Amino acid sequence: MVGDVSTRMPVRHHHPAVRGDMRRRWQSSFGATLPLGWRLRHELPSRWLRIHSLPESKRYAETATERDVLLKRHFAVARAVLGACLQGGPRCIVFVLRYPEPGETCAPPTLPGLEYLEFESWRVPAPWDQEIECCIFAATLIWNEERLGRTLLAVAGEEERALFLSVETEQIYAPYDGGADLFMRDSIATANLKQRFRFWLSSRDDGL
Repeated sequence: MVGDVSTRMPVRHHHPAVRGDMRRRWQSSFGATLPLGWRLRHELPSRWLRIHSLPESKRYAETATERDVLLKRHFAVARAVLGACLQGGPRCIVFVLRYPEPGETCAPPTLPGLEYLEFESWRVPAPWDQEIECCIFAATLIWNEERLGRTLLAVAGEEERALFLSVETEQIYAPYDGGADLFMRDSIATANLKQRFRFWLSSRDDGL
């Protein structure tokens, strides 16, 4: 693995209990698997489920009403996966991957609603080609729906991609343009969540 790359952005607040430990925390739970929903689906199929953002599996919101439905669904599953919103919300680590061109540096993420975060980063081989490097950026935050609504709408519009790991539950909420991949602590928790959000699941046999 290539040496660490230190990248800093202006910060208003962070959480010392997890700052500087983000890479180790991820690897202790998920090993060499990258924080990518599609990779985790292959590694943790019994702990995975997917919800869709809109009725009839519509991919993109086109109206204010559809955007409201999208956010309502995402906030509901995020609360279920990341933990109860107590004392300002559950503590999370957000992971963002960047794929620079050869010779280019990795520009820190500028996620809408999360511009205040201080990101740490490291380089790893890309999952599809060990000769190519990608950058993993990670930062800690308190889950805040008012702020993160902008983030989720950017992800839903294919402007960004992010993955959230709960410090408390070690469960994952990974939104994408069309829905969210959720990874629970075990197969029982996954089955319970499938039942709870059964009307938002895919009708496909493979769950996609």
